[in-house]
Amino acid sequence: MPAAGTTTVFTPSGASSHVVAITASLPATPSHLVNRLLFYGVIDAKFESKKRLRTELTAARRAFAATPSFTAANDAIAAEAARRAAGLRVAAYAPLGSEPGGAAFTETLYASAAEVWLPISGDDGQLLWARYEGTESLAPGALGIGEPTGPRRDSSLLTELDLIFVPALAVSPAGVRMGKGAGYYDRALAGVDTDTLVLVFDDEVREDVPAEPHDAVMNAVLTQSGVRALPLS
Repeated sequence: MPAAGTTTVFTPSGASSHVVAITASLPATPSHLVNRLLFYGVIDAKFESKKRLRTELTAARRAFAATPSFTAANDAIAAEAARRAAGLRVAAYAPLGSEPGGAAFTETLYASAAEVWLPISGDDGQLLWARYEGTESLAPGALGIGEPTGPRRDSSLLTELDLIFVPALAVSPAGVRMGKGAGYYDRALAGVDTDTLVLVFDDEVREDVPAEPHDAVMNAVLTQSGVRALPLS
């Protein structure tokens, strides 16, 4: 967040520039900063394009969840994930609502993998991790997601694991992941060489996923049709 004072924001050609007062009373949160930058035209069309795409993807996923094919798709994803995780130390997630994998995903992995680690949303925008030891080891977290209650590790843990199952709204054929926009996984995966397997549905492998320097790039994608290495040839 900029320090208190003023800064000049230059708007597109033909419009006047603005001098923005940065006050110490403005909460130093991403949402406040984003709203201010949007107001003064600093954030470009890519930000709005990603926002629209996330809205489209979320609506399409909810619609898919209402179809008979949804349960079969999740069963196929969970079964293949468990096969890939057999005997390995893995990081995963507890799917919410229409997220790929279904309600039984974590328990299915737990029956197959040597270890399953789940994410915990930290107060500073970072992910922490704790081992999943069955449904009794979970408690509701800050975002309403079930989180394990055991000892916590920071994301350096991921470098010690064999495989990371990563949630997403979509992924490009080049392997660029689109999440929900909070950046938790982009930060957690920065500098991590462990293999990543992103979970989406078939129609969520899309050419129109934009790429930015901070976006995490995945090694492979798992959909209800199976696993494919990324980038797609």
